[in-house]
Amino acid sequence: MIKGFLKKILETFISIIPMVFIITIIFLFSYFNNDFRGINGDKSIPFISLSSYISFLICSLTLVIGSSLFQVGADNALSKVGQEIGSHLTKKKNIALLLILTIGLGLLITFAEPDLTVFSDIVGKQIDSNLGTWIVKLVAGLGVGIFLALGIVRIIFQKSFKIVILISYLLIFAICCFFGPDGGNAFLSISYDTSGVTTGPATVPFVIAFGASVASARGGKDSSSDSFGLSGLMSLGPVIGMLILTLIKRPECDIFSIEVHDWYKQVVIDNIFLNMIFEVLLGVGPLFLFFIIYNFIFLKLKRKKLINIIIGFLLTAIGLYIFLISASIGFKGLAFELGKNIASNPSYYYLFIIISLLTGVIIVLGEPSIQILTSQVEEISGGMIKKKTMIVTLAIGVGIAIALEVSRNVFFNGFSSFYLFIPLYLLCIILMFFVSDLYASIAFDSGGIASGTISVCFVLPFVIGICIELKTVTNAFGIIGMVSCVPILCIEMLGIVSKIQSKLIQRRARKSFVGYEDVQIIHFMEIENEEN
Repeated sequence: MIKGFLKKILETFISIIPMVFIITIIFLFSYFNNDFRGINGDKSIPFISLSSYISFLICSLTLVIGSSLFQVGADNALSKVGQEIGSHLTKKKNIALLLILTIGLGLLITFAEPDLTVFSDIVGKQIDSNLGTWIVKLVAGLGVGIFLALGIVRIIFQKSFKIVILISYLLIFAICCFFGPDGGNAFLSISYDTSGVTTGPATVPFVIAFGASVASARGGKDSSSDSFGLSGLMSLGPVIGMLILTLIKRPECDIFSIEVHDWYKQVVIDNIFLNMIFEVLLGVGPLFLFFIIYNFIFLKLKRKKLINIIIGFLLTAIGLYIFLISASIGFKGLAFELGKNIASNPSYYYLFIIISLLTGVIIVLGEPSIQILTSQVEEISGGMIKKKTMIVTLAIGVGIAIALEVSRNVFFNGFSSFYLFIPLYLLCIILMFFVSDLYASIAFDSGGIASGTISVCFVLPFVIGICIELKTVTNAFGIIGMVSCVPILCIEMLGIVSKIQSKLIQRRARKSFVGYEDVQIIHFMEIENEEN
C-alpha cells in the first residue's frame, strides 16, 4: 500500500506540475512587468494577486497528497467492494435483486465522487439555495445507478453496445428538443457537463471492477471485453436526469446568476473545514455502511481482507477531505480571479486562447488514466495506432475543445453551446458504426477520462470568471461536456484509420503471395490426434 501511495504521488505530481508552471509564469509576468497587467485600466493590479498565488502553491502540494490518498483508498476499497459484490450478486442469479442493488450502489458511489462534489458546489445553489448541491448529487447518482443497471443487463444478455448507446442518445436529443431552437438556458450545458464529472477516480475503478466481475461470472468468449463501455454508458444517465430536472424546475432555472461579490472567497468565509467533514461523511459513509452490512449478511470476508478494505475506506475519506479543501481554496479561487481579471482588459484576450490550448495539453499529458487508455488502444490495434500518436491527437483535440468554448464566451457570447453539442455528439454516433464494438466501447469510456481534476477545479471556474466579467454568465457552462466529447471522436477516428491500415496490409500481403491470374495449389493435410 505504501508503494502504491508513492506511485500515486508521483503520477499526481507529474499531472499537476505543468499547471503550476504556467500559473507561475503568468504570475511573474503580471506581478513584475507593468506592461503585462491591468484590470479595468488600472496598471497597478496584477492578473493574479500574491495571496492567491501563494494559496495556489500550497494547495497544489496538498492536492497531490489528497488525490494520492484517495486513489490508493479507492483501489483498496472501492474497487474491491465492486468486485466482491458484483461477483456475489451475479452468482445468486437473481436479476431483480442484482438490478435493484446496482442502482443503489451507483447512487452511493456517485456521492463519493470528488469531481461531482466540486461541480455540484458550483452549480447547486442555482437550482436551490439550500439543498441544490444535494439535489444535483441525487439526480446524478440516480442517473448513474439506472444506466449502470442498464449496462449490467447488456453484459448479462450480451446485447449490442452500439444499439444501447444509439437509443440513449436519441432519448437525450428528444429531451433537448423541449428547450427550443436557442438551446434553452444554462442548464442544458450543465446537463452535458455532468457526464464528465460523474466518471472520476471514485466511480471508474468501482464500475470497472463491478462490471468485470459480472462479466467473468457470466462467462463466455467475450467476457474479458464486455466490461468496456460501462462507464461511458453510465455517464449518460446524469445527462438525462439533469435535463428532466431542468424541465421540471424551468421557471426557477430561467433566472440564472452567480453572485459576483467575492464568489471565489466564500469558500474561506463559510467554515469550509467543518463543512467539508460533513460533505465527506455523507459522501463515503453510506457506501461504507452498506458494505459492512452486506458483508456481515452475505460476503463474510476473511478478517485480513476486511481490515484492508476498511483501511482503504479510511484513506478514501481522508484523501477526499484534503482534495476538496485544496481545490476549493487554492484552485477555484485563483482560476476565477485569473479569468475575471484578464476578461476586464480586451488587450490581453489572446491569452485566453494560449491558456486554453496549453491547458488541453496539460490535461492529456498529466492524466494517468489517459496513459493507461492509450497503451490499451495500442495493444488492441496491434501496434498500428501508436501511443504517442494518440496522445498528440488527444492533446490537440482537448486543447481545441477548451479554446472553442472559451472563444464562444469571449468573442461569440450570443452563440449557444446547443449548436456545438448536438452536431458533435451526432458525429460520435455516426462514426461509432464504422469501428468495431470494442473500439466504440473504449471511445465512449474515454469521454470522462479527460474531464478530470484540472477541468473541474481550474477550467470551469476560469470560464465562470470570464463570463461574470463579460456579464454573460449563462454561457459559463458546457466546457466539461465539450472536453468529454473530444476523446470519443479522436479514438473513433483512430479506429477507422486502424481499420483502413489493416485492410491495406492484408491487400498487400495477398498481392505479394498471389499474382494476377496465378493458380493456387492448396494442400490439405490430415492431422491425427495421438494419445499419449
